[in-house]
Formats: sequence, structure tokens, C-alpha cells
Amino acid sequence: AASAPLAPAPVPVVDGPALRARLLAAEEQHSAGLKIEHAFVVASDGTVLLAKSGNRNSVAFSNADAARMRNGTLTHNHPSGSWGLSDADVRFAITNDLAEMRAVTRDQVSSLRRPDGGWDRTWPQARTAMGEAYREVHAAGVRAQAEDRLTLDDANRRFWADVWSIVARRFDWVFTSTPM
Repeated sequence: AASAPLAPAPVPVVDGPALRARLLAAEEQHSAGLKIEHAFVVASDGTVLLAKSGNRNSVAFSNADAARMRNGTLTHNHPSGSWGLSDADVRFAITNDLAEMRAVTRDQVSSLRRPDGGWDRTWPQARTAMGEAYREVHAAGVRAQAEDRLTLDDANRRFWADVWSIVARRFDWVFTSTPM
């Protein structure tokens, strides 16, 4: 008896958000240990908008790059190992209307997402709140180190994550910093 022809195996369909999540995870795994900053930007539908390398401390973007990234998610590595986002990261996210700004180290992924209604604070407002949180985190870190509850290395590594956690709570933004 003749056997029936085999049907082709089904090809899984990956929707936009799932594809976006897969691309971000793969890029973050790849870039976490790099010695220079690498930026990767993806749209909500999974379209890769930009991939670019910089130097040890930054990636430079043209005005055309910034326009292309609008509403996208930018992830990049922090070769320094500093958790959280820098002030330049948050300024860039707000002024260029990114949906999300992410930073990755070997052991941590930090994320700041734009509120549903759009960025509801200007960069000068965020910078002022950042300055207040900076002073709070610094004072708390000094106290914790004096009481041997926190090492200087740990205080430095988590400093910016702690600062943006405070700002996010005050502004009702969503900031996370979680293990890789």
C-alpha cells in the first residue's frame, strides 16, 4: 500500500511582541559582556530599527538615527557594570520619545518604560527629581557603608538603579532592575 505524502511541518508564527521579546533577550545576552557599548533598537512589531556600536562609555546617534528610534525600545550594555540607567539614557528616552530604555550588565537588566499616555514629564523635571534622588541614595549609601551593610563596590554598582527607582515611584513611571 502506498503511504500518504507527509505534510510539511507547521511553521510557528511569532507575533510582534513575542518576536520583540526574543530579539531583546538575544541581544542582551550577546552584549552583556562586551567591552564597548552596543545599542540595539527594536519596534513593538519586532522590526529591528538600528544596531550600532560605540566606545567604552557611549554610542553616538545622528538626528536620523534618533528619528528612526521613536516609539522603539532601545537596549544597550553598560561595560562599566553599573546597574540602572544613566542620566544620558533617560534624557535620550524622554527627548526622543522612546517606548522603553533598557541597559544590561553581566548580571542585571534595567528598564524604564514610557507611561501609556506618553512621557508626562520633561527632561528638566526628571533631572530635578534625579538630583533629589541622587542625594538621597548617596546619603543612604554612606550610612549603609559606615554600618558595614553595603560595600563600596555594591553601592557604586546599584547607585543608578536606586536613583531611578525613586524617580519612577515619584512620577508613577515603571522602572525595573532585575537579575539577568
